[in-house]
Amino acid sequence: MFSPHLYHHFKAYSVAHFTMIGIFLAGVFVMIRGRAFFARHASFTAQTLFFLLIFLEGGYQIWLLRTDLWNWKTSLPLDLCSINTYLCIILLYSKRYSLFEILYFIGISGELQAIFTPALSYSFPHFRFFHFFIVHAVVIWSILFFVFVKCYKVSFTSLGKSLLFLHAAAAVAFLVNTVTGGNYMFLAHKPKTASLLDVLGPYPWYILSIEGVTLCFFVLLWLPFWMPKKRLE
Repeated sequence: MFSPHLYHHFKAYSVAHFTMIGIFLAGVFVMIRGRAFFARHASFTAQTLFFLLIFLEGGYQIWLLRTDLWNWKTSLPLDLCSINTYLCIILLYSKRYSLFEILYFIGISGELQAIFTPALSYSFPHFRFFHFFIVHAVVIWSILFFVFVKCYKVSFTSLGKSLLFLHAAAAVAFLVNTVTGGNYMFLAHKPKTASLLDVLGPYPWYILSIEGVTLCFFVLLWLPFWMPKKRLE
């Protein structure tokens, strides 16, 4: 379960993958339908999500170090999902709106792609398999906690801030890729596993294509907050 060796390769849309998708969707349903319950236990819920992320991410870093898999090319928290994880940990601790309005857009869009088209090698029942899916799910559950329980909202300005943050993070990742030979945020090449990037053209054109896809996704995420205001007008 904790071996660095790859005995079972992950297969997208296998029974194990669909099981984790089902658990994720069940968590989404529970967070939304049970928002009144979670509102009564808001502090405990936030602390549970916070410590779950700390435990899983801390365990993952320890595993990388103990197995000599930690390296500058792949282990820095510079890919989008790692950035989301650390932002989410800080958000759950601080409750800062300025973090939420960015994480709402980059978190949901990035984590959904990771859950449904994972760039993952280790399969069930490896530790990395569980770490991957649970962390991605918890990030989205945490965002939904702030939307449906804490009643945080985003604006069109929030969308713009998220785009600026994303491009700043990409600039840092590009520089680190240049120095280390890494592929943070998939700016050097596409992942080896199937992903959304496969339909967006060859390198480097898929990077331009993802700009348009990201903007469309962000607008879709903003619409639920814009439409109620429009109806009131």
